[in-house]
Amino acid sequence: MKRKIIRFAKWFLGINFILLNLMAAFHAHKFAQLDPSQHARSKAPKEMTWVEKAHVLFFGVRNPKSENKRKPVFLPYTDVFVQSNGKKLSGWFLRKTHPKGTVLIFHGYLSCKSHFLNQAHQFYQLGYQVLLLDLEAHGDSEGSQTSFGYGEADNVKQAVEMVKKLDFHEGKIILFGSSLGAVAVMKALSEGTEADVAILESPFGSFRQTVQKRFENMDIPAFPATDLLLVHGSLQQNIWFYGHEPIEYARKIKIPILLLYGFKDSEVGKDEIEKIYANLEGEKQWAVLKGEHSRLFTTDGKNWVKAVKRFLEKDFKPLQ
Repeated sequence: MKRKIIRFAKWFLGINFILLNLMAAFHAHKFAQLDPSQHARSKAPKEMTWVEKAHVLFFGVRNPKSENKRKPVFLPYTDVFVQSNGKKLSGWFLRKTHPKGTVLIFHGYLSCKSHFLNQAHQFYQLGYQVLLLDLEAHGDSEGSQTSFGYGEADNVKQAVEMVKKLDFHEGKIILFGSSLGAVAVMKALSEGTEADVAILESPFGSFRQTVQKRFENMDIPAFPATDLLLVHGSLQQNIWFYGHEPIEYARKIKIPILLLYGFKDSEVGKDEIEKIYANLEGEKQWAVLKGEHSRLFTTDGKNWVKAVKRFLEKDFKPLQ
């Protein structure tokens, strides 16, 4: 009898181990794959019923590839393209005569360049020309798989190199990134991409933390789901996601940085922002605004503009 119980327990544990890994592999694939045939974004975890959460847990989320539904018709612009990671990336360049510099805008996960037209307009009004770029697998750019800021760091690097070669480029290069875009900017800067200053909005502290937060927001036990997803995601993309840590990238960033954070952010903890801020090597400022993750301009535009303007008007000393 005892042997039968032990044999049954082994079979039970073995089957569950296999099922858990199959679910994790499927979930990791769906998490990173953006579907051009899917247009409606899934509900936020806090808006899901238990049945919907269970469906997501077992089958993953079909994430849509974002669409640019409007263009910067209020300002003169040209279509530009950047080659990165073997993909053609689509951008809009808002040119200005005798600008103070060029602001390069990089959006977040499941977003696209058109979602940041209002921010682009504010930068333009402050005297800067602007490049809005669809990161790979988003908007009008090629690709169908995101690596959550890891591979997108090359998108940032190549965009900076393209701007430097423009005949009409003048003044400073300013990088603005939101969420995934902020992480891509941080990784690019840590690897030697040159810019004068950067504005980072709601970057996560580590990829493990953001995956864990995703499960917690769905009221699903984060252990062992977090680590299973990271392991399978790493195997699928040949990236060690445990090492994808903006907290550590910050240690190699020496240019002036403005960190923006929303106190209602349910996806990135304030402790993550504080650790990033503490590790930044150069001059730095931060502002805590109203609003949720990646919606700071929408919910607190006045203070967003105030913080950005104050930062850009500061006369930062050049690095020695």
